[in-house]
Amino acid sequence: MTAGIHSPSTKNLLIGKGVCLLKPEGASSFYPVGNVPTLDLTPTVERLEHFSSMEGTKTKDEVIVLSKSGTIKMVMEEITANNIALLMLGDVASTGYGATITLFSRASITSAFEFYGTNDKGPRWHVSIPKVIWNPSGAFSPISDAYAKLEATGEWSALEGAFGTMTLLPEAGTVAPTNVLAPYIGGKLTNGSTAEVFVGAWIGATGYTYQWKLSATNKGTDKTQTFDSAGSWTCIVTATNAIGSTSVTTAAVTVV
Repeated sequence: MTAGIHSPSTKNLLIGKGVCLLKPEGASSFYPVGNVPTLDLTPTVERLEHFSSMEGTKTKDEVIVLSKSGTIKMVMEEITANNIALLMLGDVASTGYGATITLFSRASITSAFEFYGTNDKGPRWHVSIPKVIWNPSGAFSPISDAYAKLEATGEWSALEGAFGTMTLLPEAGTVAPTNVLAPYIGGKLTNGSTAEVFVGAWIGATGYTYQWKLSATNKGTDKTQTFDSAGSWTCIVTATNAIGSTSVTTAAVTVV
């Protein structure tokens, strides 16, 4: 029996885990927000109720839905520039050291939202929402005896009449790894420098292997690579588990 389809079944009992991705308006790709211990999706409707007054006690005989919307409440544990900017309605700019966030430079932040379930217990769902308008809803506590958290709440709106989709994914442990965010190369792109390949985001991966390439020539197989020649470099990341393997190639970077 497939989890998430038929009742009654204990396979439908869910202990939620997953990956959250955002794509800000105008951006070309999604980025992961990191570890999210709490995620709430709350649908909201505005109703107009009608009551009949023809009898001694008024009786509700009609309910009309006037509007449909929802909210997304996300608690993030990884204190990154993008996550702080989401809380503080800011813009992120790269600096020589790292990044600078211009606080409250925006009235709101709009993004697409994706959630991929990674849970071992219960049905795994993929949630795709094309438009969420984020506004501050929590506090950032840089001094605390507990791990700091960032809370963001978004207004879940329709884009061109569509609110998004929820799709049931195969049960955990039954398919090869699935890539949900492509790997990429980071580091200084000059001859003689060392770069690293970041695996991106995967579902169901238990291990990774790497194959660096300079154009069509095989190079190193480590997570890091020293560029020994100028040219176009890529890295093939292969994720494996007990079922099989899946390979994804990074975008090419040009080493000068």
